[in-house]
Amino acid sequence: MSNPTVNFRISTYHLARGLQVIRNLEPNYKIISVSKIVKTIYFDYLAKMSMNRDINIRQDIMEEIEILINQKKKQKINLKDIKPIADQSTESSQSTESIKSSVEDFSPPEDWNN
Repeated sequence: MSNPTVNFRISTYHLARGLQVIRNLEPNYKIISVSKIVKTIYFDYLAKMSMNRDINIRQDIMEEIEILINQKKKQKINLKDIKPIADQSTESSQSTESIKSSVEDFSPPEDWNN
């Protein structure tokens, strides 16, 4: 099984907090990439939470993760799936008129002059 790719946004502040924690434990830690910082923090957290505990993972937990990963792979869209959607949008755009969405008159309404 290939490794899943995880994408999310994290603030600069939280990245700095993570780097500070890492540097408290390893003062000579060199930044390679943002993803390496997050990975280091994640694995460090797992190691600490696993201390003096059984680290064998139950089969149902592994299956749940594998199902989740496989579902994400199946959500890819094929060209055959896009064509009917494109046909529908073409038909709907032909039947409607374009609407002007920019403002051209910046004068105040007439009732404001009273």
